[in-house]
Amino acid sequence: MTPPHPQTSAYNGLILAAAEGSGNLVQLVRGWQTPLREFQADILSSALDQASLQVSSLVFVQIVIDAANLATTAEHYELVEAAMVRIGSGEVQFADVVRVPEMLQRLTGALERLAGASGDYARVGGLLADIVEALNSQMAADGISEQPGKALCRQQLGGGSGIRLTPLHVECVRQCVLARRRALSERVAQTIVPVPFAALGSFVSGDRARAMMEFRLYGGMVCASLGSDAAWVEAQRQWLLVFALPGRHASAIQVAAFKRLTLAHIMLGGSRARLPTFLASQHARAIELSAKHYALLADACVGAKTLAPAMARLSEMRRVLAVDQNAALAEAAIMRLPAHVIRRVGTVYSSIRLGQLADAIDFSVHPLADSSGGKDRLAASLARFIRTMGDPCVVVDDESDTGGGAAPPVSPSTTVRFVPARATLPALPNVAAPSAAERAVTEQQWAEAIRAKVAETEQLRERLDRLDRHLALTDEYAANSREQPVANA
Repeated sequence: MTPPHPQTSAYNGLILAAAEGSGNLVQLVRGWQTPLREFQADILSSALDQASLQVSSLVFVQIVIDAANLATTAEHYELVEAAMVRIGSGEVQFADVVRVPEMLQRLTGALERLAGASGDYARVGGLLADIVEALNSQMAADGISEQPGKALCRQQLGGGSGIRLTPLHVECVRQCVLARRRALSERVAQTIVPVPFAALGSFVSGDRARAMMEFRLYGGMVCASLGSDAAWVEAQRQWLLVFALPGRHASAIQVAAFKRLTLAHIMLGGSRARLPTFLASQHARAIELSAKHYALLADACVGAKTLAPAMARLSEMRRVLAVDQNAALAEAAIMRLPAHVIRRVGTVYSSIRLGQLADAIDFSVHPLADSSGGKDRLAASLARFIRTMGDPCVVVDDESDTGGGAAPPVSPSTTVRFVPARATLPALPNVAAPSAAERAVTEQQWAEAIRAKVAETEQLRERLDRLDRHLALTDEYAANSREQPVANA
């Protein structure tokens, strides 16, 4: 029988000591840090495979972190990934894990190393989502605190959810942005991004305000990637929360959030974004100066009657958008811009021909315009865009009821009608007219209400008269009167 490796025996001895409760667990964990630096990855992997969560969640997580730091081959990283799956399954008791300061920060670093080694951000993002959801569940149920032996007191936190921000939350949304997978984005946007945090706990090492701002910035990007109006509204809310924490100076994260917030406003309403009024004026000026190119783009879009100024401004700032990694968001905003311009045309005209509308808004400069075949194709592409708007107030004539016959072909002479919003409301159901007795009761109720209001007004007038007479008798009133100057006594 081959004797066990001495390092493996020492490692198993530490696990056994922790299981038997001999010695302080925190000291045991710190005690094996130095010898672990000399361990081979295969020996550590063997210990990881044999470790039981029943011994200690802290011991198991520490083994996983060390295994990730020592892994050098694809097989080692596969073993680390399998261990991460166990952490995300809910078996790990995070109340035990946080007994060592910065343990969650180390676990985040191990997951980041795993993502960098594998290059599969979607898979690692899914692991992080599992782990964060399990951590949120335990925090909400148990009130996990940074202080050993003390549960989180929700009353001191204003009745919050009990969930506190950790480095795992920030890394989860960051990996989700890198993954660019819709299914993962939908999951994170629903279960992680909107979670209200009770407080900024010491689980986050270093600048806690920066961690919160990064979480909101990446969270807004996750929501915006879904593309729906509701998702963009949530993205706006997340980016506004970046400015919720006070700071001594303007942050680069706040600048990045304001740039994206400007694009979101153009996307949803064709309006210009505004910084919160509670933000210090010097900070607001610094942020607006850093985002001046985006402000110029917003000015070209807000209230625009044609698309040409916005498209020209977008062409000038393509390099800026590429550097800021906002090209995709700007493209989405510009794709929606014709809808806002068309609705503004509807405030002037009740109907207009497709060819005239295309010329009026300069639709030919837009990426969705098809001007290769002349005005016929341009009109057809504009009609397709109007259909995708899904706005019942903007109707192309070929969409109207033609008595079951074939719709006429779209041409520049096809009419676009702007229907008032009130005309799109459903018809009210027929209601029987009130009887004579019901009308008499209603009139009596109205008469009583009017008499009560008149009596209340008379009482108020009498009170004002009494107050006026009282003030007229005071020295202060007389001293401030221009008509009756009073000499000093």
